[in-house]
Amino acid sequence: MKVDSAGSSRDLVRTWIASGRVFAVTVGSLVALISLMVNAPIHIASFRGAIAFAVVRGVMALGSWLLPRVLGPADTEAADEQPENGPEAFDS
Repeated sequence: MKVDSAGSSRDLVRTWIASGRVFAVTVGSLVALISLMVNAPIHIASFRGAIAFAVVRGVMALGSWLLPRVLGPADTEAADEQPENGPEAFDS
């Protein structure tokens, strides 16, 4: 799969965010369920599940922030250069 175009990198970030939500809910639920199975009170199991959910969401948010920077242009000097005509050159 080719991932060097701008459109496909945006699609990759959207997919990463969507799968991250599902993964966070799954991990939080499993942590709470396992905590209940080892005879923890329900409020402790809920807190553990919520903490696991928040940690996974944070890691996934960090990943979605890093993905565009990692998949960005290989030549950073060319990406930072402005055309001589200014931003109006993109309108034509």
